Amino acid sequence: MKIVLSELLEDFQVIKKVLNHPIDTVVAPIDSKLSYRLTKITNKMLSVARDYSKAHNALVIKYGTEKIETLPSGELKSTGRIEVTKENTEVFTKEDEALKAVEIDLGIDLIPVGIINGTGLKLTAQERVVLEKYVDQNKE
Repeated sequence: MKIVLSELLEDFQVIKKVLNHPIDTVVAPIDSKLSYRLTKITNKMLSVARDYSKAHNALVIKYGTEKIETLPSGELKSTGRIEVTKENTEVFTKEDEALKAVEIDLGIDLIPVGIINGTGLKLTAQERVVLEKYVDQNKE
């Protein structure tokens, strides 16, 4: 399955929420087959999200400066934070958006529709739309 990174990052949060559902979102516990499939998908997404985070942080370091604070004694001390400077914001944003526009092959098997049907999940419209991308409608 191919997906654009920005879409994957959004989907990851939704699928993770469905997988770690609060009790009031289900009529019955999530089926073990569905749980297994969602876990495989989220683990793959987590790996991709971590790679993006590393690349994003590298851009912050490249285009940012370390924040310094002045102590009451007048001494300067690093805050340990790096922020992108105003003059680098535009180029940082362009490079970060380019990262997010990359199409990624997740290399996952879609969830057969038969595993989803009758699970007792109460999904919001957003959760349903996201989850449907990862379901094979032709496979029971």
